Amino acid sequence: MPDMAEKGASPFYPNRPVPYEYFIGRTPQMDRILSRGAHQVAAGKMVPMFLQGEYGIGKTSLASAAQYTAELKHNLHPIYCSLGGCNDLNDVAEALLQATIRSRALDPTKSETIRSLFSKYIGKQNLFGMVTLNFEAVRADAPQFASPFGMLQFLDVIRKRLGCQGIFLVLDEINGLAKNRALPHFIKGASIQTEQPRKECRIF
Repeated sequence: MPDMAEKGASPFYPNRPVPYEYFIGRTPQMDRILSRGAHQVAAGKMVPMFLQGEYGIGKTSLASAAQYTAELKHNLHPIYCSLGGCNDLNDVAEALLQATIRSRALDPTKSETIRSLFSKYIGKQNLFGMVTLNFEAVRADAPQFASPFGMLQFLDVIRKRLGCQGIFLVLDEINGLAKNRALPHFIKGASIQTEQPRKECRIF
């Protein structure tokens, strides 16, 4: 593996994941995420995984590539949620709801289902194909998902409506919440409710 000490030698940049078609390497980590994570989720189990590595080493790109592969092979719907700027669980719930509304599937009919399901939050589409959100409506409804049970119930509704085997949820940029005890308890609470142990995947 090339020396990643110098940032200029790395193709990975935070908030700019490498496109899947250009993603190479990380085979052991990818295999672990898919076999111990995605495969188990497709079988009906919830498997939280913690992806750890140095700044800019490619964690987001790996997660994005794993989501793409899991959608193709295991029919898992990908939701990428950045928690940058979140200060509490209400912020987390709001970010999750926004991320779900903006999520897209390889199957266009599933993307249309997402749009239909969350039409009350969706505004006009701009010239670049991006849709605006009714942030006041999102902020008003988000607190009901700010508990482990609320989040799991919300994601299960999405799974059923899309007819997929499961949800591949990536919670990124958790640094700002690292010292907030609420987030670990939130994730642990979701894990306990499904009785699944957390698994860790390190990138060196």
